Amino acid sequence: MIKKILYTVGQIALFVAIYFAFDAWQTRNLLADVPAPEFELVSTDNQLFKLSELPAQKTVLYFFAPWCKICHMSIGNLEELRQSVAEDKLTIVVIALDWQSTEEIIKYKKDHGLTMPVLLGSEKTMKDYKIQAFPTYYILDKN
Repeated sequence: MIKKILYTVGQIALFVAIYFAFDAWQTRNLLADVPAPEFELVSTDNQLFKLSELPAQKTVLYFFAPWCKICHMSIGNLEELRQSVAEDKLTIVVIALDWQSTEEIIKYKKDHGLTMPVLLGSEKTMKDYKIQAFPTYYILDKN
């Protein structure tokens, strides 16, 4: 019985260690405590968005790739957040990276019932924000 308990505790400890190691690896190069790089991106609706022109409030930048399985599972949470928090309290910016065509992103937006704009990011955006895994979230303060 004690061996079984020790084995279970060991497995849990190993899982926790792997989780934190993976998290540290994934976030090792992300920008922190520095101003977010400016971007000028077009949405799937052909609207131009600039970071500097977004409202001065808390902002979530969500970077995803359409092929990312975790992105497919997590994007619905952003839509729920958008519906539950007033737009004058929080801005959510969804940015597609590593995509093949605009039609692919339009379909992704429709399939997930997204009401917020989806911006078409570029390799420069990916490099500027040091994106190495998907999804990647940045939380910006109002400054």
